[in-house]
Amino acid sequence: MESDLYQIRSLGGCTKAAYELFVSNIATILKQTWLPALLVAIATTASLYMLIFMGAESFASPNLQAFIIKLAIFLITFLCSVAFFSWHNGIILSLITGQDRKQSIMRVARINTIYVAMGILFTLVIGAIFVFFLQQSVPAQALKPTETTPIVNYFTTPILATLATIVAFAIATIPLLYSSVKYLIEPQQPLVSIFTHGYLAGLKRWGFLFLLSFLLNIIVIIVTAICYLPINILTMALYMNQLGTFIGDTDTLPTLFPAIFITTSILVQFLIVYVATVVSMVFYYAYGSIEAQKK
Repeated sequence: MESDLYQIRSLGGCTKAAYELFVSNIATILKQTWLPALLVAIATTASLYMLIFMGAESFASPNLQAFIIKLAIFLITFLCSVAFFSWHNGIILSLITGQDRKQSIMRVARINTIYVAMGILFTLVIGAIFVFFLQQSVPAQALKPTETTPIVNYFTTPILATLATIVAFAIATIPLLYSSVKYLIEPQQPLVSIFTHGYLAGLKRWGFLFLLSFLLNIIVIIVTAICYLPINILTMALYMNQLGTFIGDTDTLPTLFPAIFITTSILVQFLIVYVATVVSMVFYYAYGSIEAQKK
């Protein structure tokens, strides 16, 4: 896959170059990555299925033991999707850079492992912050609000504190969009570089990376909303049916509903994998543009 990487580009230039690289090599990309992409789609669908149906069934008939089992299955399928996605992205990296495929997959897997760990830690932190500020806001004697204190007021401070933490985390992780790609592209870079000199270099180009990620987020949200429309419709039908059965109505979903949901989701997730591929290529060109500016 030929790519003129080290060239100064604008936000639109990086996006256009990534799109053209993907389209001009789509046959090669699909031939080399269809299997891991399909496995990502299947694993992600399994996670989504467990999450949605677990919630619907728990609402209709709570069962702690069944909930724990389904939660464990959800976590396993989620980790499988991360592993398969690392395989997929490693192949893409190898095609772009010409590096050894096995080494490329391993480097991508290390990055993704760090991201998953950061995601778990971040979730625990914002959960702890929310609980801490909620405890500070709610009167010690009771949860019951006074006539002059609506109960929603108790949640104002925890929500604001949580949102502030999310914004701070997003701001702090922007430079990783550069340092992570630098680690993947340059084999001599150690893993720790994504948090040291690579991070500092990305911090200097924070504005460019922020605007690029902001632009991409808008595009991805629109594309994802369109792609997920069938899944959202099916999910709404499921929950409306569960709500109806909860109040005594008959189950109106067809017997093949789970099969319809799974098939639809696999097709959608397969497409989303390649949307993510184009996004990763955009930051590949952003890295090249930043490197070109240094020279």
